[in-house]
Amino acid sequence: MKRIVITGVGAACAFGGWEAFRRSVRDGHSGVSGIRLFQPNGLKSRVASQTGDRLLASIEVTKETKLYSRAVRHAVVAAKEAFETAGLDPKAFTEEEALDTAVYIGSGGGGIDIQESQYEIFFGASKKKVSPFAIPVSLVGMVSSELSTSFGLLGPSQVISTGCTSSTDAIGQGAWMMRTGAVKRALVGGTDACITPGLMTAFDRMGVVSTRFNDTPRNASRPFSRERDGFVLGEGSWMFVLETLEDAINRGAPIFAEVAGWAANCEAGHRVRMNEDGKMPARAMTKAMENAEVNREDVSYISFHGTGTLLNDAVETRAMKIVFGARPPAGSSPKSMLGHPQGSCGAMGLAATLAGMGEGFLPPTINLESPDPECDLDYIPCEARDGAIETALLNCMGFGSRNSALVVKKFK
Repeated sequence: MKRIVITGVGAACAFGGWEAFRRSVRDGHSGVSGIRLFQPNGLKSRVASQTGDRLLASIEVTKETKLYSRAVRHAVVAAKEAFETAGLDPKAFTEEEALDTAVYIGSGGGGIDIQESQYEIFFGASKKKVSPFAIPVSLVGMVSSELSTSFGLLGPSQVISTGCTSSTDAIGQGAWMMRTGAVKRALVGGTDACITPGLMTAFDRMGVVSTRFNDTPRNASRPFSRERDGFVLGEGSWMFVLETLEDAINRGAPIFAEVAGWAANCEAGHRVRMNEDGKMPARAMTKAMENAEVNREDVSYISFHGTGTLLNDAVETRAMKIVFGARPPAGSSPKSMLGHPQGSCGAMGLAATLAGMGEGFLPPTINLESPDPECDLDYIPCEARDGAIETALLNCMGFGSRNSALVVKKFK
């Protein structure tokens, strides 16, 4: 089996691009603010992590790009930066190189903003004003196609839509396809932009989003805290270029890490509520480590799913103890800084891990001044910690009782 490494990283989120993201994670900043994408009148939760207009406006304006959903706009910005950091120009690929480049993207909502706006037109105005492109630009499955078209990539182009685990699954499946030799390189990652009136109303109704910190938004996302009261909705895209180790070395590419293992499963239980015993997420993590051929003693950092909901954080803590015993390695939740970007959260966790791996620090879980006694692990509270990340375990848990885990290693 071929060894697969990450040679390019890109981001588009409330912090900005990759460099700004890396600095902000190191400094433990918060990207959460009051909702500004629409008027949140009537909502109990009025906070979110939103990407700046200037970053998303960096895409060249054409007849095609004007049709992009917000999720696709994020993805194109992040993918462009990923190729740039990898030292690759996909527009200069030969036909053979383009055919050997796959796109595997995780997204939960796809063009949900287009769907909502077009339904509003359909039900509130003349049906003749509905865009003839309403269907293709809003489909979740179109996200990878838009990226393939934007960069001229001719290999497999697929969207993995498995809720919160979408981008973790996309990265894992992309790496797996490369290990088998099906393609030579891949653009992988996740994108979601679900801060819309309809989805925010639905999450409000579910009672899973934070409502107590509308006046102090930066304090709202607080995984593992006794004061947590739900997650903060976020948005963003984090993209990675994968290559075989042989190809990366031959062209002198930067190597951020090796994607060593991945595993996933489904509890086949409730569509929203996870089983409280933590056994199935523990199994996914254990299988990912087995696939990576690492022992639990080798893991030096954990990227937690850590949403900030009462049940999730307690169950994840329980799962870690099943895998590692009473004292798992230190780990953190990047959602404390950028909220929950839905299907792209696993990619966000990978990007934060790479930032720490590259600069010798463990990312923090901010807003953790008052830990919950049920959540009694080392979550690196409030501030980043100096330390080497040699092998990292990244955990994701999602709606539909899905679990997914990645293992990445520092390249030596």
